[in-house]
Amino acid sequence: MSDRCTAPIFSAFLALLFLLSTPAWAADAHPRPLVRLTYERGGIKGCPEEQLFRDVLRARMSYDPFSAAAETRLVVTIIRKGQAYGGRAELRDKSGAVLWPRALGPFADCQSLVEGLGLAVSVKLDPAGVEGPKAPPPLIAPEKESTASTLRTDEPKVRPWINSGASIVLGLGVAPRPAVGIAVDVGLRLPTWPEALWVALEVRVFPPAEGPADVGTKRVRTWQVNTAAVPCGHWRMIFGCGVMELGSLWGTSTTIRGGQAQTAQLFHFAVGGRAGAEWQAREHLALRLSVDALFAPLRQGLRIEGVPQWVAPVMAGAFGTSFVISF
Repeated sequence: MSDRCTAPIFSAFLALLFLLSTPAWAADAHPRPLVRLTYERGGIKGCPEEQLFRDVLRARMSYDPFSAAAETRLVVTIIRKGQAYGGRAELRDKSGAVLWPRALGPFADCQSLVEGLGLAVSVKLDPAGVEGPKAPPPLIAPEKESTASTLRTDEPKVRPWINSGASIVLGLGVAPRPAVGIAVDVGLRLPTWPEALWVALEVRVFPPAEGPADVGTKRVRTWQVNTAAVPCGHWRMIFGCGVMELGSLWGTSTTIRGGQAQTAQLFHFAVGGRAGAEWQAREHLALRLSVDALFAPLRQGLRIEGVPQWVAPVMAGAFGTSFVISF
């Protein structure tokens, strides 16, 4: 065969070889971001360990994205509020600045949350890997299809749960001197992630506390029982509440009528606010610290047989430490 005949055949063979090799070359040209993983679940029982998250990500991507030398960090954080689970995944640069965040929740179980976060990260790092034939069925919502462009984050709603707490309270302005009291509360909490809303009914008791009366050298002893409605909003560890308080204050003086004890009762009404923080110590146990500021618009004096003994201040406050059980 002459050179004239073999030249076109050889050229065609080279062109075919180039076309066949182009897809592999083009695929390798796509960037393959690598990350260092930080997986934080805070010792929450029932939540998968780090290895499951790594496995979910590898199964949905066309390459292994994990490298201990990578400059980009992938930070995955799992938190729990009562019976609900929420989480957040962030890609951060070497300076710690957040490049990409994704929050999911509430979820009824922690494994679904971890799988959902894995899907979200894989879509960000390797969209083609998720869309390719190796991607398994969606893990977040089996009844509906999830794609790279539409990611479901609305897991079945988590039912409300009940909180019950017991507190030790230091009251200021509730007696002639600072007084230590106790409080119990029961509340219904509604999960609206990442916040939670709850409404509590609280009973607070300040045992007898004695101090100087407002007139002369007399002394007066008071004790108080109050009931309060407390609606609150919660964001992560921090919460804020409104407080409406009703109750009764009793006072006794032993300086009238030759030392005979005389008692009077005073209606108590106050409104104000509460702020604090809550730490999840165990799966169903939390520690709560709070501070109250209350305004008593109906400023009244405790009068015993017409003699003013003690006048409640317009402003009062309280510091509380609580143990809270959720069920």
